[in-house]
Amino acid sequence: MTNSLFIFFSVTLLSVLKIDCTSTINKAETKSNLIEAATFNAAEKINGLSFVAAPKPFSAKAFIDIENVCANFIAVIPSAFTRSEEPHVKFGNNFQWWGERVEGVSATIDSAQAHKINVMLKPQVFAGRGWIGDLNFASDDLWKSWETDYANYILQFAKIAAEKKIAILCIGTEISKSVKYRPQFWKKFIPEIKKIYSGKLVYAANWNDYSEVTFYDQLDYVGIDAYFPLDTAKTPNVENLLSKWKPIATELETFSKKINKPILFTEAGYLSIDCCGGKNWELEKVRKTSAINEQAQFNAYAALLTQFQNKKFFAGVFWWKWFPDKMGHEGAMDRDYTPQNKLAANALKQFYCK
Repeated sequence: MTNSLFIFFSVTLLSVLKIDCTSTINKAETKSNLIEAATFNAAEKINGLSFVAAPKPFSAKAFIDIENVCANFIAVIPSAFTRSEEPHVKFGNNFQWWGERVEGVSATIDSAQAHKINVMLKPQVFAGRGWIGDLNFASDDLWKSWETDYANYILQFAKIAAEKKIAILCIGTEISKSVKYRPQFWKKFIPEIKKIYSGKLVYAANWNDYSEVTFYDQLDYVGIDAYFPLDTAKTPNVENLLSKWKPIATELETFSKKINKPILFTEAGYLSIDCCGGKNWELEKVRKTSAINEQAQFNAYAALLTQFQNKKFFAGVFWWKWFPDKMGHEGAMDRDYTPQNKLAANALKQFYCK
């Protein structure tokens, strides 16, 4: 039995209850640097996990758990922070967790490589108040100040990526207004990155604006944080989710052929609660009071993998998110995006463990 049929028949046992969850939302308003990196063939599917920065060093079991779902990649994410009223990027300070600082990033990479797991290094800026995609400044001088800070932040990790022979470096994540209104910064900045790092490059665009990126000719992938809203049913079944994915997949394939770059889902994920086939960024607001629904999360995982895993234009996916030794979560792992110790982990195994 094929993967898709196995998963489809395994999930259709549950009846599907159609509920519009949007109405609910509105009411609730270290090892040596000489370690050899795992070899990666660009034709191989990227079966990735977004590895959450840990507040302190983690045990070897963290990578055994990753091996158990047969993932071959992790995204290592050293966070930085910015505010809309302050044109600065702050990172590497003592207030940040161990896994976000250089020593933690280096140790995490070394541990992954020791287990023959590839790495996408994904330095990511978070906005202190709101979404980074809304970041905007009133003047060219303010933008230039922010861009100087941002370049220093990325180049620091480009050096680490080069030293450790990282397979992929993500140069930005969902910085939508910068990409749209300041494309010259990126077009001039990418050659500076390439002077340091010679591996694969990707920019992680939000799901609804990936076509606005104008510098794909300087990158190796079309990176998309793939939170496409599909189905707001309480427990959407795989068949319905696949029907919603079909036109999106066609659009992505057409775009991939147009610019001659493979599609990489730099993030994808679903909360393990009711209605998670819809707008998860809105569901986050009511997550802690929402009903746990592992089957809904499983179905969403199964549909995405069924739709894309065997497509030639599709490079792979990094699932948001994976907690080393269960560290770094916000107190609601049973409702969070992670597939750990949930039905969704079985979907990963079914597709990845071949």
